Amino acid sequence: FNEKLLDTWTKESAYALGWAITDGNVMDVGSPKLSFHLKDIEAIETLRRLFRHPKPIIQYNGYPYLGLQSRHLVERLKALGVTPAKSFTTKMPPVPAKFVSHFIRGVIDGDGTIDSPGGRLRVTIHGASCDFLTGLRFLIGLPVSFFAIGTKTRKHPLWRLVYSKKAAIQLCGWIYQDSEGLRLSRKYERYLAAL
Repeated sequence: FNEKLLDTWTKESAYALGWAITDGNVMDVGSPKLSFHLKDIEAIETLRRLFRHPKPIIQYNGYPYLGLQSRHLVERLKALGVTPAKSFTTKMPPVPAKFVSHFIRGVIDGDGTIDSPGGRLRVTIHGASCDFLTGLRFLIGLPVSFFAIGTKTRKHPLWRLVYSKKAAIQLCGWIYQDSEGLRLSRKYERYLAAL
């Protein structure tokens, strides 16, 4: 497979990095690899196509699984700040401005929700790393609600960015430009339906 996808900045590599940061699992013991174990077969198929992985998708514990075994890929991810046990330590990688919208779309497809309660568009991004979501907040630069949940019941709270109404429309309009083939259909269709 293309273990050097993340070596150069393209819209494909930025989108894949957004997925790796949110829903990827980086292992650096034994056989180093990046893996994805998701409910959404469309996401797994898209990632398989981006990395040009020749083998068919397998099922693991009832869900589609993609394993990308490569020391080179893991070292590149670590250089970008995507490390093993990354949930609480992830920081914003140095994504060039030209590819930021593709990266953010990958993040939203991985750890975000697009819905329209009461007919008003809303984009929510969840994460365990306050530093990462703070960086994402400033990168997006739109009005947002930013808060922690589970502060009384969890050792590590989860953090949430919520873009509503006009800010959500602006955010989606930006991230979905030039996104053909690099987006989850169901989230994109929710955006279109809300419009």
